[in-house]
Amino acid sequence: MTGCGGGTTAPTNPPPTSNPVPAIIAITPSSTVAGSTDTPVTITGSGFISSSVVQWNGAPIVTTYSSATTLSATLPAGSLANATIAKLTVVNPSPGGGTSSAVDFSVNNPLAAITKINPASALAGSGDTVLDISGFGFVPSSVIAWNGAALTTTFVSATEAKATLPAADLTGSSASLIAVQNPAPGGGTSAAVTFTVNSPVPVISSISPRYVVPGSPATITVTGTGFESNSAVLWNGSTRPTIAVSTTVLQVSLSASDLQSIGTGSLTVSNPAPAASTSPVSQLTVTPEPVPVIQSVSIVSTPGPFGGCPQLQVTITGQNFAADSTIQANGVSLPLGFGGTSSSLTNYFAGGIY
Repeated sequence: MTGCGGGTTAPTNPPPTSNPVPAIIAITPSSTVAGSTDTPVTITGSGFISSSVVQWNGAPIVTTYSSATTLSATLPAGSLANATIAKLTVVNPSPGGGTSSAVDFSVNNPLAAITKINPASALAGSGDTVLDISGFGFVPSSVIAWNGAALTTTFVSATEAKATLPAADLTGSSASLIAVQNPAPGGGTSAAVTFTVNSPVPVISSISPRYVVPGSPATITVTGTGFESNSAVLWNGSTRPTIAVSTTVLQVSLSASDLQSIGTGSLTVSNPAPAASTSPVSQLTVTPEPVPVIQSVSIVSTPGPFGGCPQLQVTITGQNFAADSTIQANGVSLPLGFGGTSSSLTNYFAGGIY
């Protein structure tokens, strides 16, 4: 090219085109549910070019250019397995270009639902019990709740989860509630399902003491089976203060007014609903005189008391024996008295007449 002075001027190249900085206006859809399959999304905005790339938390994903205002991308299922709030951006390469401001995309937990609990009930006093919960909408972060308190939970699948109900929650009968909680984003607490802890059937095997003096308060130890933390001991059909020591031992406090009258009264153990039941009666005797109580009997063959033929020596141990107490066999007193103490008596069977 020739200039005004007759010289030659070199041709000038146009400056390179600078890529715009992209901007996101909207993402459609703006959320999905955890566990979804590959999910297509449409990004609308400005400054998009054919080399624009959509990023998921900074990682590029397959992108399709539609126009300067529209891009399409597919969110892979692997990124949608768990609930999260991800950041979506669009990146344009240099020259110029840059990264758009991030827009949130929510992967929401579903709302779980329970369809079945196995087992559906337990007996008060049971040990640790494994619950198998069936339903839908379960996720790895799901938590099984017992009356609102979280249990250690094992995720099996989207339709099954397990938890161990500790024995400490099964000491007494109840109609308790089980639910499944999924955390945010999304999530929530499922409708609750009733889990029944049923009362066992109580049986009294012994009471101690069996005899009490009139007009004085007494604490009676009741031994048996089928007791629970909600068990109540009844005196003549009315509830009295009860302490559950274990599933086999209860203690009941009887007042002086309860024990004013000489005679016998009834003690029973009552377990409440669900599956309420009451034990058979055990009798407590109110008496001013101490009543002898046999605790053990020993019968051995020994030489006769005066060096005669061998005889059977009977030794009885117990409580409340008096100086003039006698031993009876089939209602007949043994004729020879060899005394004893307040807790031991000894005598001999004579002549085999008993």
